Amino acid sequence: METRAYNFQIRNRIVSGLADAVLVVEASEHSGTIGTYRTALKQGKEVFAVPADITRPMSVGTNNMLREGAHPYIDASDILSNLGMKYCNDMSVDTSGLTTTEQKIYRAIKRGVQSGDAIIEKLNISAMEFNQAITTLELEDYVQRQGQLWTIPK
Repeated sequence: METRAYNFQIRNRIVSGLADAVLVVEASEHSGTIGTYRTALKQGKEVFAVPADITRPMSVGTNNMLREGAHPYIDASDILSNLGMKYCNDMSVDTSGLTTTEQKIYRAIKRGVQSGDAIIEKLNISAMEFNQAITTLELEDYVQRQGQLWTIPK
């Protein structure tokens, strides 16, 4: 069977209808993906878009989706927590009892982001949110402070 461009929208409408959420990784301003995005919204689906470089033509569509209210997608926890599910990328440590912010901070430290300022900037959270979450993480032995840096205990 031949691939025909007019079938893409039909296929994508079916796929978004079956999905709990739609994730758009890349879309130009006039991409066919924009139609899928609009269809998903009409279907009442949660839509996520990957933020991207504003100078790339293939990012215009996804960045416009974010401007219009799509959820930003940084990692799987963004989608799963929005759908009421728990996410942990490290099966050796159970983080299911932590808040979303605490989990994000824990993962950032695990990936090597160790200073409080860098974590606040990377996660785009307030200093107050960081201080509350990092205190809980430290009290519950998820992280430990070493001078001005945070690490995961061995």
